[in-house]
Amino acid sequence: MRTTYARAAAALDVEPEDGHVWGWFGRTLSGPGCLPDGRKVWLRVLAVPADIAHGKHWDGARDAQTALGDLAGARPPLLDLTDWTDNETAYRAELTPYTTDPVCSPTPTLHEPIELPDTWWKTLAGSLDLLAQAPTERVAVRQEWVDRAVPQFLGLPAPRLKHQVAVHGDLHWANLTLQGPLIFDWEGWGLGPAGFDAAMLHVHTLTQPDTAAQIRAAFPILDTEIGRIAEIIATTMLLQSVARGDHLDLADPLQYQAERLQAT
Repeated sequence: MRTTYARAAAALDVEPEDGHVWGWFGRTLSGPGCLPDGRKVWLRVLAVPADIAHGKHWDGARDAQTALGDLAGARPPLLDLTDWTDNETAYRAELTPYTTDPVCSPTPTLHEPIELPDTWWKTLAGSLDLLAQAPTERVAVRQEWVDRAVPQFLGLPAPRLKHQVAVHGDLHWANLTLQGPLIFDWEGWGLGPAGFDAAMLHVHTLTQPDTAAQIRAAFPILDTEIGRIAEIIATTMLLQSVARGDHLDLADPLQYQAERLQAT
């Protein structure tokens, strides 16, 4: 991946700088750099088996740029990209502006208390409302998955996805900055249940009850029947991840969350 990163930097005319960041299971490698005109940029290189280098996740950032632009300043615009295949692996390099704003957490789950002003919550809610209005045929949450996974992992009847809007699909604390906030990682965006992004952020915050309460206050949809469906699906997704050996720090809080949903 380091060799691939250097190749991507050369292809996009980027002078790499120190500060590389590895993504989930080493699937991506990202870092800062500089263009010949002096602009600071962020270069992200993705590697996947060539036979799956297509579809929703592969084209997520490009589709987001086409459909959403910078979402009124809520997402870093895609400046450039390049693809190539080497043997059985496909690579995509994506270039976005560099930001000095740190993310809220180095991990998706919030492990320490965080103090965010009311303006931060209002800005996030406004960005998600704007996103929800975007027309798209991309799908972030499929009814077929809901029908299988909710009974299996949560023990509840599968809800019907009646209120579908455009959602980010993976909203957690490592994808949000302390300022703004900016929202990173648009691979999986598409249609999902209304309130889904708020529900996803909430389940990633179950280890910090005070902040979890702030999320519910900022997104009152979570206390509606529509929001309950979003919570059921977000909780199911994380329970499935735990069953695969991921997000084990959320195993116990998710059980309490599951019991709450089962009792309502």
